[in-house]
Amino acid sequence: MKKCVLANVILKLLLKSTIYAFDKDSEVKDELNSLPKPFVLKINILPFGPSALLKIESNKVEIVKASDRISLLVEFKNIKNAKKALLGKESLSKSFARHNLLVKGDISNAMAIVRIINKIECYLFPRFITKKINLPKIKKQFCSLKLYLFLLFGKTKRSKEWTILNL
Repeated sequence: MKKCVLANVILKLLLKSTIYAFDKDSEVKDELNSLPKPFVLKINILPFGPSALLKIESNKVEIVKASDRISLLVEFKNIKNAKKALLGKESLSKSFARHNLLVKGDISNAMAIVRIINKIECYLFPRFITKKINLPKIKKQFCSLKLYLFLLFGKTKRSKEWTILNL
């Protein structure tokens, strides 16, 4: 049960990070805009673990609860494999090569999603982790701290109404 909750939180943070990166990083925006519209990405953990959906429309990216049309389905075979890939212990490419996940959909779209997730993991994790899983060093277009603030509070700037108790 705890593993399912952790995996669900990780999936939501990854997708929320994608939304932020779409607004702030031109390379992520270009990759997402290159996908056919509307594009729905579903990440699922088998056999009955959590799943998350990301919908990409023209100039808009959002997390959705359900969709009748899935453009790309990524399914991890179990929670153990999902945690390795999503917590930065193993790259997504290595997980795919080890047959720890299944992909249903256009492979070129899957490669674009892998590039996006790799870039987002470079923002989320410190260099010693990304170096260990062989992610390329990237030129960041925004500060990772702003991403963390967005993930925690949904905002990147401190408003005047915030108090120390709200933090």
